[in-house]
Amino acid sequence: MKRFMLRILMILIITNLQCSKKSAVNSVSDTKVPVMVEPVRTGKIREVLHFTGDIKGIEEIDVYPKVQGKLIENKVKEGDHVDKGTVLALVDRDISGMKYEPFEVLSPISGIVAMVFLDKGAVVVPPTMSTTMGTPVARVVNMNKAKVIVNVGDKEYPKIKIGQIAEIVTDAYPSRVFTGTVSAIAPVINPYTRTAPVEIIIPNKELLLRSGMFVEVKLIIEEREGIVIKADYILGSEGSHFVYIDDNGIARRREIKTGIVEENNVEVLEGLREGESIVTVGAEMLADGSKLDIKRGEEK
Repeated sequence: MKRFMLRILMILIITNLQCSKKSAVNSVSDTKVPVMVEPVRTGKIREVLHFTGDIKGIEEIDVYPKVQGKLIENKVKEGDHVDKGTVLALVDRDISGMKYEPFEVLSPISGIVAMVFLDKGAVVVPPTMSTTMGTPVARVVNMNKAKVIVNVGDKEYPKIKIGQIAEIVTDAYPSRVFTGTVSAIAPVINPYTRTAPVEIIIPNKELLLRSGMFVEVKLIIEEREGIVIKADYILGSEGSHFVYIDDNGIARRREIKTGIVEENNVEVLEGLREGESIVTVGAEMLADGSKLDIKRGEEK
């Protein structure tokens, strides 16, 4: 008799527990989850590669004398604009028993005098094929166009094409974006660094960019139109991405296939249609079939 009563008591306890669980499940399913939504839209998105580099002039030349001697005088100072053929310095050939007119060191290009290397009286020699490399008297830089060399990794190398657009920014002009184009691509990849140098030319009529400036480069590989959403809206892990869609107040889990990623924007190749309502805030609390309490942007 005692065993029978104990068995009845256990059955009642289990039944009560099951009823409690069902009640809790029904309570959860009936609860509306507060979320925010917005319509799915199309937009432009770009595949961008990021690099850093240093600005150089389109031409940068260290000018050497063609004769050996002593520097009589520098005819220019740093910052001067010179034309091709301008006299940069005078050199005394300083040969015993001989008297020469001062030798004129001429600028081979038009540009700006970036550096004057020597003072009056310094010994100068021309470059030769021997161990001495010669003594430059000045450096002249043509900054009408600027260039920057970036090193592209072997994985990205096949994506680079002549004429691609690059956006260049520098701390000297933080609100200004300079535009350049890819002008040269190395034909081989360095086997030690697994990179190849790529040259980008930037118009510089205002002479704002100067040789030696550090710049950040965005090289635009491709730009296209498509469905674009914020990365924050996407759930899941690498290789399995999903979002939640508002289906008349019910959350529907939607698997998506992603494409280009540009900063916080993600291209969606499959899984979404323009005009659908995507959950933007509160998605992490949802399950497929959850009821939605949709809040608008102005609601708290």
